Amino acid sequence: MRPTHVLLFAAVSSSWLGTSGAVGENCASLVFNRFCLGADINQLVRAQPDFVHRQREGDHFAVIYPEGRDLLYVLSYKGGIYKVVRRYEPATRLRYEDLLDQLSAKYGKGRDQSRFPSYVRSQASRLGAIRRGDGLSRYVWRLADKHVTVSLSWTREMGVSLAYSDDEAAGPQSSPGTDGL
Repeated sequence: MRPTHVLLFAAVSSSWLGTSGAVGENCASLVFNRFCLGADINQLVRAQPDFVHRQREGDHFAVIYPEGRDLLYVLSYKGGIYKVVRRYEPATRLRYEDLLDQLSAKYGKGRDQSRFPSYVRSQASRLGAIRRGDGLSRYVWRLADKHVTVSLSWTREMGVSLAYSDDEAAGPQSSPGTDGL
């Protein structure tokens, strides 16, 4: 490769990485090897225009990207990405348990924030409660060194989802399209 091509490639690569939110000075944490908490959502949309939906409400902006059968929700407040959620399809008990095992191996034992009616005692009744919308299964890990919270949830609305949130950049939590996020 000629020197001018190398410089051009380096400039384009640097520009793309910075605008996609994958790498940059405002990056609190790289999520799913594609998005950067703290990055500018407008630059992300310009660099990755393959989204399937976007919604703006005041200072909040949400973009949804396809990833195979899964969906990736990128949420921002005042232009800064504060949360990225991956919604897994299909949403199964096996998928949830596999993700829980992987996250526990990586981050340690998470806090169980699951909520079920008092009559729910067995795994089968937990599954039924989730499907009816009467219960939810959720584990949370707080990464103090990065001000990031990781949460794995299984709800009726979102199915199995994995979220990474920048606790310092979240702003008010009422944002468009985030029910169940």
